[in-house]
Amino acid sequence: MYNMVPFFPPVTNEEFFLTADQLGYSYAINLPAEETPSWTPTLLVVLGMLVALAGVFVVLFFLQYRRLRKGYTPLAETHLSNKKYTEEA
Repeated sequence: MYNMVPFFPPVTNEEFFLTADQLGYSYAINLPAEETPSWTPTLLVVLGMLVALAGVFVVLFFLQYRRLRKGYTPLAETHLSNKKYTEEA
């Protein structure tokens, strides 16, 4: 029922295209009505994401545990002094 663009004067899909029956085609099977989507795929995706997130946390926990067990030392040591600089210096 909508106008097709860029045709002028405006033409609707219904006026421009023919149905399969009008072209002489028919199908031997009747397709079932469209089913309403179930929650199963959505639930599986959410559960998969939660399992993946739990796996990431386990790996991060293991890496942190291994790092602490080995005695982590930073690559660059930083020593800060308490010396205060004034304008006179």
